[in-house]
Amino acid sequence: MIKKRLIYIYIYIRVRELFDIQRGKAIYTKTYCKNHKGEYPVFSADNNKPLAFRDDYDYDGKYLTSSVNGLAGILTIIDGKFSATADRVIFIPKLEDINLHYVKNILEPILRNKIKGRMGLMGKNEFTKLNPRMIENELIPIPFNSYGEPFLEKQFMISNKFNTVENIKKKIYDGLNELLDTEILF
Repeated sequence: MIKKRLIYIYIYIRVRELFDIQRGKAIYTKTYCKNHKGEYPVFSADNNKPLAFRDDYDYDGKYLTSSVNGLAGILTIIDGKFSATADRVIFIPKLEDINLHYVKNILEPILRNKIKGRMGLMGKNEFTKLNPRMIENELIPIPFNSYGEPFLEKQFMISNKFNTVENIKKKIYDGLNELLDTEILF
């Protein structure tokens, strides 16, 4: 069987050429959400769960987002109807052929190296900030095919490799924790 080689090159592109970076709205506080209760999540600096739920939404679709206060520079992909506070920015795609998981895996370590503020051990007690302009100005490598178009298939392949590595790391971490929790009695 002959393996087909895909021809591609990497071109470094500023994030602002790929996405419009929109900051969430400061009006979305817990009090505001209590007065406008609903089913749509409002995401803040927390990367794991919404701040609250309200009766309307600002975004509908699959978006890459980043916290800019708290645990800054952690990228999260949100899919569905939602809103965001001013502690989070939303990446509005300018191109169709960009894999959000690829961008997340490439951009997050770059952003985490740019943050300012109090660092914590494994995110505990961390309070860091990131300016949205800093995000817009970052250069990231995007694979392009021989036709000069973003190479979505290559982005997908690279993203899958990142996921494989993350899954292996999680298994090792979980296994290590299990070993550490094991009590040996004599």
